[in-house]
Amino acid sequence: MIKPLVLVLVLAAVPLLFAVLGYSAFAHAASYEIRRSGLSPDDHNAIKHAYASAEIYSAMRPVFGHEAAAGATLWFGEANERVERYVKHQPDYSQESYKDMRNNLAGVAAANWLYERVGWTWPDTRLRLVGLLARDGIVVPESTDARLAHIPNVFSAELAIRLMRNDTPGLTEQFMAAFASREEQWTAALELPSGRSN
Repeated sequence: MIKPLVLVLVLAAVPLLFAVLGYSAFAHAASYEIRRSGLSPDDHNAIKHAYASAEIYSAMRPVFGHEAAAGATLWFGEANERVERYVKHQPDYSQESYKDMRNNLAGVAAANWLYERVGWTWPDTRLRLVGLLARDGIVVPESTDARLAHIPNVFSAELAIRLMRNDTPGLTEQFMAAFASREEQWTAALELPSGRSN
């Protein structure tokens, strides 16, 4: 009975933590990674979203497993896009909301990739991995990116959420294929031990 109670407490605390830290610690981390790795300032928002999702996922993964942690993290991202519609001076277009959620998914997929290889790691390792996602063009820096051309440019977070949910399986496969093709390079760049954690 303790696991459901813990899950409820985590699910209640994470959105608040994300809201408080999302525009401070995660934004600061994105700025730091851009400076450290010589990335474009245009990557800031993409890194912020991917890193925030990687951190939230990684906090829940050891306790709740991959499926629950991934599902909850992506749900928080959807909730964030819904809330932004009401609290931002100018609401985001669907392409912007979709881009943010796509980058959230990339962060979750990357954190899972890392966890499958070495288990739990320090946040800085995940931040460096997200920096590699930006360097290699896996995250989407701008809502005008050609990969988002199929998203209608209207004010609708719900449309973006529906399209993202529909695209999630295919995008996850794309991310995993991209990660697999870079595994040796990333393992060396992140100074990870060889082999997988089991």
